[in-house]
Amino acid sequence: MLEAFRNEDIHPVPVKSIEQQILVTLHRLRSSWLAERTAPCRQLRRRSELSALDFPSDDQLTPTLQCNSSDGSTGKTGAP
Repeated sequence: MLEAFRNEDIHPVPVKSIEQQILVTLHRLRSSWLAERTAPCRQLRRRSELSALDFPSDDQLTPTLQCNSSDGSTGKTGAP
């Protein structure tokens, strides 16, 4: 706040509307839900790697055993 007061080049940022705040909250909830949903598959895969077990990839599994979310992202580590 002090730096903003001292520096005239810093412009105030408008407060987000209620609709924008709700949208951000929904995105955070969905992201949290997806992380929770894919965590067991990632943990199983990681533990199998650590114990040198050969755990098949999602492509090698039957459709009923795949760790896929409803939006098509897999349980693999990395970005959804």
